[in-house]
Amino acid sequence: GTTLPAVVLMQSQARGCPVGPSSGPLRLSACGASLIPTGGRLPAGGPAQPLILSGVNMWLHYYHQLATAAHDVAWLRRAVPSANVIRLVGLYWNDEDPEKGMECATEDASQGYLDPACVAVLDRLIAEATAAGLWVILTARAHYIADDDLEGDDLWRSPTLRRRFLAMWGWVAARYSSYQRIAGYEILSEPRTRETAPEHVSSLMRDGCDAVHARDPRALCVVGPAPYYKVFNFDERILLDRENVLYTFDFFVPWALVTADTGKGDTATFPGTFPCGDVYLSWWRDYCGSKDQSVRVDAGWIRNAIRSLPHALSSRHNVPVYCNQWGVKGELWADHGRLAYARALLDAFVASNISSTYWIWRSYPKDGRPLGQPVWGFELVHNSGFNGRQSAAWVYEHRAGLEGIDVEMSGVLRAKLPMTEEIPTEPLPPPPPPSLPPSPPPPPPR
Repeated sequence: GTTLPAVVLMQSQARGCPVGPSSGPLRLSACGASLIPTGGRLPAGGPAQPLILSGVNMWLHYYHQLATAAHDVAWLRRAVPSANVIRLVGLYWNDEDPEKGMECATEDASQGYLDPACVAVLDRLIAEATAAGLWVILTARAHYIADDDLEGDDLWRSPTLRRRFLAMWGWVAARYSSYQRIAGYEILSEPRTRETAPEHVSSLMRDGCDAVHARDPRALCVVGPAPYYKVFNFDERILLDRENVLYTFDFFVPWALVTADTGKGDTATFPGTFPCGDVYLSWWRDYCGSKDQSVRVDAGWIRNAIRSLPHALSSRHNVPVYCNQWGVKGELWADHGRLAYARALLDAFVASNISSTYWIWRSYPKDGRPLGQPVWGFELVHNSGFNGRQSAAWVYEHRAGLEGIDVEMSGVLRAKLPMTEEIPTEPLPPPPPPSLPPSPPPPPPR
């Protein structure tokens, strides 16, 4: 048999469980494979009953860009009242072309290497969400430097970028350490690298956890595998010798089905049969004799995939796990199994004590697409033309046809998500801008 490294043996113990009341804002603690709320206005500071996080992803850029998004938190509360968390993809750090998107990285160490304009939008959305009783997972995305750069200008090879990135996280955690309902800080969404060894990816994740826990120790640190949080790489190599860690993965499986991009026109269905390579991607050799071998994907297959991959890691090492992104595009029609797939996956998550967030609440405007028709992507909010540049008079005149909710998928979420807990939230005043934490040591040589 394989000898487990010391990090795995340490993490296999039920560590960090709250045994008494906690002072300070409402937070989640990793207690074995469960998440336990503590602090806030819980009786005597808690702890409360275990909680499964269930909700949606929100993209800060759309919230900032679109005037109609100003009411998204209230809309989510009405459309999916059982949702209890937002995964807020909002720390765009060397991630966007400033001409096309919302880029937050700067060279100003005094402001945590973040654009104050980005921070102001973050403050506003986090305050709205937490005041509405939603937990928030604050997520960093670094498209340009989380990949492999041939000249070494990436997080895996550049000590300067790494030092600034970790300093940014320390500054962010200090800023939000007094906010209620910060569920956790997700160090690096979908690390894109395919060339960096898993232990070096884990080293960055560990240093990121240290940076946030130095300023907000009761919040979760959220980490996952490269490349792209693929569930087939969700194994012991991601485990850290740290407390209060939530391990995360994506589940867009089979990719060709959930994106309605199978090359089969409208013939893809759930349940359905797919080539092994479509289901398991480059990991097909671990599951099939050939790339073209047929695989039947149905509710039973989904239950087994969740049980044998993320749930198995959670059970072996007594750690909490979380699916940060899953979804099915609206272009996969309901009569072809879109809603049946969603129900089966949510059932599997709940049965395995796995938290999850749907991808995505809203996306960019898609001009001319009819509301209520199966012509949309993953988004729950359908925007058929409002892009933030029209006049207020134009928006008022056309408001009835501009936006609508995906009634079918939001209905599945409303019915299948575990009911949210009833924990009162007492808002706290925002903290003063934090000072920059000391620079961490440089990464070990590769």
